[in-house]
Amino acid sequence: MKILIGLAVLSFVMCQTDHLLLLLKAMHASHSYQALPPEEKVIAAELLAAAEVDQITHYVDQLGFVKLLQFLDHVNKINATEAHLLERYLEQELNQEIRPQTTLRKIETMEKRDLQTVLKTLQANPAYQNLTQSDKDLMEELVTTAERGRLTPVVLK
Repeated sequence: MKILIGLAVLSFVMCQTDHLLLLLKAMHASHSYQALPPEEKVIAAELLAAAEVDQITHYVDQLGFVKLLQFLDHVNKINATEAHLLERYLEQELNQEIRPQTTLRKIETMEKRDLQTVLKTLQANPAYQNLTQSDKDLMEELVTTAERGRLTPVVLK
């Protein structure tokens, strides 16, 4: 499997093709894919199909981020190297991919959601109101540290 991943990475460097697509194709032919439960095999196949048409963002929106994280966690238990590469390439793809309905002018004027807006949205959610104070504090800490790009140390506490 490491050879397949190495070939995928080498092919990307040499050809400048879509590295996520190459990795997903290699993964589809690997032991990791065979070890996945049927519902996660579907996710892997759908990710591959989405990568082929540069619609990863749309697929992740449709699938849901929680299911994607559960899928990545399962792949990590099977093959940590493959999961790490998949996470890295998914992140790169999601950062680069532009939805077809988004024009360049819209992109230039888009603003990142500010922390206060995200916190207000969170606090207005009825589910948030039912949390204990310690859980509310944790949620606010997660949002704040995610905004600052320092979420990993908080999650690993």
